[in-house]
Amino acid sequence: MMTPMSERSEFCTRCGCCAYVCPQGCIQVQSDGYPVRGEGCTECGLCEKVCPGTGVDLRKAAENLFVEGEYNRYIGMFRKTYTGCATDDLIREKATSGGVCTSLLVYLLEKGGIDGALVVSMDKEKPWKTTYVVATSKEEIVQSAQTKYQVTPLNVRLEALPLEKIAVVGLPCVIQGLRKIQEHSPPGRKIKLLIGLFCWVNMEREATEFLLHKLKSNLHDVERIEYRSGDYLGGFKIQLKNGKVKFLEKECYNMLPFLFAAERCLYCTDFTNELADISMGDAKFLKSKKGHTIVITRSEIGEKMLKDCEQSGYIHTGLCNVDTIIHSESSALLFKKGAYQRMQKRGITHYGEKYEIPLKNRVFALIFRGVHRNRTFFKKLLSIMPLSFFKVISRLITRERS
Repeated sequence: MMTPMSERSEFCTRCGCCAYVCPQGCIQVQSDGYPVRGEGCTECGLCEKVCPGTGVDLRKAAENLFVEGEYNRYIGMFRKTYTGCATDDLIREKATSGGVCTSLLVYLLEKGGIDGALVVSMDKEKPWKTTYVVATSKEEIVQSAQTKYQVTPLNVRLEALPLEKIAVVGLPCVIQGLRKIQEHSPPGRKIKLLIGLFCWVNMEREATEFLLHKLKSNLHDVERIEYRSGDYLGGFKIQLKNGKVKFLEKECYNMLPFLFAAERCLYCTDFTNELADISMGDAKFLKSKKGHTIVITRSEIGEKMLKDCEQSGYIHTGLCNVDTIIHSESSALLFKKGAYQRMQKRGITHYGEKYEIPLKNRVFALIFRGVHRNRTFFKKLLSIMPLSFFKVISRLITRERS
């Protein structure tokens, strides 16, 4: 018999870390991403110890993890900040923004730094769904390149992985849970590097299905999906089994987080993935046609691996001013840091300081939450709206959020 993990499931981030670490293998992740407990549970309590959903003290955790570095109230502890790109044209073209993450994983795999990497890829049987996979070859790593806008829990057990040196790429909720696994579970020693992606909000799988509907395409006709295809910033591209290709520019679906953001994302304060060894995101301020990556190194091993990767010719990097990153990402950063007040109202354990949020950003957050609370109505409205009008609204949202 399967039972819910907690009566307070609304606090669940759906990171999958409880199932990933369960020594009995009795926790399963359902199709909606929520975990359930089956028979065989010994009530060891490990699943609760590694859960990031009830709150994480980001500053305290970072100061315990990273011996050296500087603290910034917006991006956390860091050693150095860079922008960079892959030297391999194929990787740079395939990736979301510069290809540094993909290149680093390829470098580590080829040089023996890791045995494999846990990365998000599209499901082979249902190519509109995302899933974590264990990549043990360059081809598998490159195939997983590019951002996936879909809630994706870890779906493998750490103890069952036949690897001893693992890198994991994940959003803040996943990285927070994995840090707790490293602290509380001996198999956590297998994790040698945590690469964290910037995250404003993640979206339910329903958002992908909504876009397919807007492009008049059936799920079962899909051969392949890319969320950031083409020149930077890219766009949503679907290839159908009959060979047809359909495309929406990225700015044309910026309305979707209002409708499909995972509820728990509204109560997360971590935009730049403050507990990762290395954090990465879009360097939009460079306005690069091929894309560049913002790179924040936080741990000693993260800094060393990045510089070794560059010295081996896999990437190019250049130092980047912290204030430039904060300014370019101010909208998302302020939305996330404003979550401390939202957490307090919901009774979620919160840590940290108060942030002065400018009026424009407070208005944006109010509009976002208002639409999100009434998302059932707005989903119906936008589903029948002509695509041309939908694009206009999405572009307007892009300008207002900037």
